[in-house]
Parts: sequence; C-alpha cells; structure tokens
Amino acid sequence: MKYFLGKAYVLKGFYYSDLGVKYLEEVEKKGFEQPDIYEYLGEAYFSIQDYNRALTYLIMASRDFPSNKINLRIADISLISGQIFQAVEYYQKVINLTNDQTQKEEGLYKLGKLYYDTEKYDEAESVFLEYLALNNDNIEVHFWLGEIYFYLGDNQKARKEWFNCTYIDPKYKPALHRLYD
Repeated sequence: MKYFLGKAYVLKGFYYSDLGVKYLEEVEKKGFEQPDIYEYLGEAYFSIQDYNRALTYLIMASRDFPSNKINLRIADISLISGQIFQAVEYYQKVINLTNDQTQKEEGLYKLGKLYYDTEKYDEAESVFLEYLALNNDNIEVHFWLGEIYFYLGDNQKARKEWFNCTYIDPKYKPALHRLYD
C-alpha cells in the first residue's frame, strides 16, 4: 500500500515529492521490489532538487531496466548538476542506441546545445549537422549553427543559417535580429 501511496505523491508533483520519498524509501528498505521504484525515487529526489540522489536512483533504474527515456533524464539532471562528462555520456547513449527518431533528435539537440554552451563549437557543429541530416526543418538548430559560424568567424555561413531560419519562419525574431540589427 505504501508503495502506491509513494508513487501517487511523486505524480502529484513538487509539493508532495517529499512524501513520495518517505514512503518509497520505507518500502525499498524493507526489501519490497518493483521494477519502477528506483525511477520514481529518482524523480522524487529531482523534484526536491537533491540531484545527486536523483542521479543515483535513476542510474540504478537504468541498469535494471535500460531505457532511452531514463537515459535522457539522467543526462538532463547531470547537466543541471554540473556533471558535464556524464551528461555527454548519456546523451550519446541515447543517440547511439535508440531507434526512435524523436528521441535521437532530442539527444542530438541537447548534446549540440551542451557543446555550444561550453564553447566546443566544432563538436556542436558536428552534432547539429547530424541533427539536420535527420530533420532539416528545425529552426533552432539552424539558428545555433549560425551562432557557431559567427563565433568561428565565418559570417557568410552564419548569415546563410540565419536566412534558413527565416525561410522556415519569416518572423523568427532571433534570426531577424542577427540579420538586420
């Protein structure tokens, strides 16, 4: 009963997550085994911003029942908590192991953005180009490629990518600002 109560509290959100932790940890310590208990504990700890415990439980969940959804979550929380290398590792797991194009695109976008934010422009360019080979209509990827080329000093390529943004959406303000300000 406490297992279901703990899950329900986690699903209710932030204000109930501490109760979710309380009940789920209680049943886990008593040896109660359910395939999703670690995932719910990870989500509960994430909700109360205890990122290290969230990662611990989600990594345990990933080992027991590997899934790209959990790997993406681990990567996102790793990034939030400043564990850049672990975030890269889990984004790459998603990219390399998934057959789901949506998950692959999400992994590529987030990995490319991580590289951009850490000023690893060559890696970011490579990842974003891989993304565009799957889906050439993502306006944000074109915009970030333009930013990369701008910072690398290739204004012609940068403007081309910003113009690509305006082909997709003529009112896309970030690209318009870059082109006309």
